Amino acid sequence: MAGQQRHVHGVARFRHGASQPVESLRRSREVVEEDHSGALTGLVAGAGPVHQTIDHVEERIRLVRLLPYARAMATFPFLSDDWIRATRALREEYKSQVNPPATGALRVNLVVVAVPFGSGEVLAHLDTTGGEPEIELGHLDGPDATIRADYATTKRVFVDGDLGAAMEGLQLGRITVDGDMMKLMGLAGLNADPGSLALAKAIRAITA
Repeated sequence: MAGQQRHVHGVARFRHGASQPVESLRRSREVVEEDHSGALTGLVAGAGPVHQTIDHVEERIRLVRLLPYARAMATFPFLSDDWIRATRALREEYKSQVNPPATGALRVNLVVVAVPFGSGEVLAHLDTTGGEPEIELGHLDGPDATIRADYATTKRVFVDGDLGAAMEGLQLGRITVDGDMMKLMGLAGLNADPGSLALAKAIRAITA
């Protein structure tokens, strides 16, 4: 009987000990610290240069884990979930090197059709409010414009930076625009500084 009690108490202690890190995470702020090369240097509770609540920790860890794959030239289909996560990681890595666009913030919704995966259509957006151009899934409220284009053309314009593809798409009807065309001219000024050029190159390298 005494042996059974010790066993039960041991299990209880194990379970209690196993739950403590989870409870600690729920009570603490988490820090994911990356060094200048972008490598993970620590996951620490309580202090550091980058603070995130528990709701963001799991996503933050995924971003950091994706960095080695990005550097190893792993590629992901444009606008896929993996591509979105990988580009977030790269934007975080290059954030201090990128200057805000000289043309001011640009917020554009994208309706991308003829997508070679999923339902065949992706709703996304481009937002330069934070400085570097961010392409994320979903639509923004009150965008400057909404662009509808096929997948291949969208990739050429927003990943390859091929403004000729944009002009060609408009002429051939592969691109339609609803909104401020003059504001869209600011797309020509994106990726002009050295940091933005380096980020754009890194994103092209991980895009299938």
